[in-house]
Parts: sequence; C-alpha cells; structure tokens
Amino acid sequence: FAADHAAEGDVAVEALARLHADDVLIEFLRAPLDTTDPVEQTGEEAVINAAARALADSADSRVTPLLLKLAERPPLAGVVEALGKRRCIDALPYFTQALAEDFTRPAAEAALRNLGRAARTALLETATRAVSDPPETVSSKRQRRSAFGLFVALGPPAKEEWPSIRRLIADSDSGIAELACETCLA
Repeated sequence: FAADHAAEGDVAVEALARLHADDVLIEFLRAPLDTTDPVEQTGEEAVINAAARALADSADSRVTPLLLKLAERPPLAGVVEALGKRRCIDALPYFTQALAEDFTRPAAEAALRNLGRAARTALLETATRAVSDPPETVSSKRQRRSAFGLFVALGPPAKEEWPSIRRLIADSDSGIAELACETCLA
C-alpha cells in the first residue's frame, strides 16, 4: 500500500510541479503528518521528499522557512536535497545530522559540498564531537567519518584547525585516525 501511495503521490507532485502549482505543494508540506502506521508514514515521507525536491528551485519566499520547519523532524533525503540546492546555511546542523543516516548521507554530502568553506567549522565540530556513550554507534562513526572526509576535501586546514585535527590522530575510529594522519603528513 505504501509503495502504491508513494507512486501515486510522486505522479501528483510531478504534475503539480509541471503546472508550477507551488501553492498546492506548499500547503501539502504544511499539513501535519497524521498517521501512526509505519507503512503509511513511509508512503507519506516519500511524497514529502518529492514535494520538497519539486520546490527546490521555487522563487517563493515561503519555501525555505517551510523546508527548515520540515528539517526539525528526522532527516528526509528530499528535504536535505532541496535545502542543499538552495544553499541554505541555516540548515548546516540538519545536514551534519543527516550524515548519520544511510538514506540521507549522499544528499547531505552534496549539500555540504555546495556550501563549501562555509561548512568547514560545522564539519570539523561534527568530526571531533566527543562520544558520550561508549561504545560509539556505527551511525555516529559513519557521520563523523563522512564529516571529516568532507572537511579535508574542502581544502587545506587553517592554522587554528590544526589542534583539532591532531587530536583526531588518536581517534577510536581507525578510518578517522588514518585520515587525520594523512592530512597532517600532507
């Protein structure tokens, strides 16, 4: 049922986008998600993703605040993509949070690359974030590894960033420690 609902929703969203019916898509995204059924929720989230993507290029001033409101919930790939395409700096915490999830990581990485050097501080903070409950979760390791990889890819570290990078040499995650060593050697 969820797949059928999502497919029908995607078709409807695509039709509305072609008609430039931004008002209808905005109203849909403003409506609360009113299901507790996990299957129905998955279908609704697929349609939310499609609607967010459809609004990514909209010039309507209501879109960015609406997408940021949607970002208050667990990450959705379409919302991440739309905010990334809009180069929304206010979404930095959402983008770094989305690095922890397999479904949203590629969109979050693209969004953070689009922000470029403006994302460096948030990426380094994410990579060096202390883990409060050892052992660290697999998702947290992936999030920190992705953040540090993006940080390094965005250019050479500034002088004030070196102490944080040096601390990562002794990180409990071997992938992060290895990248920190490579960065220091380069």
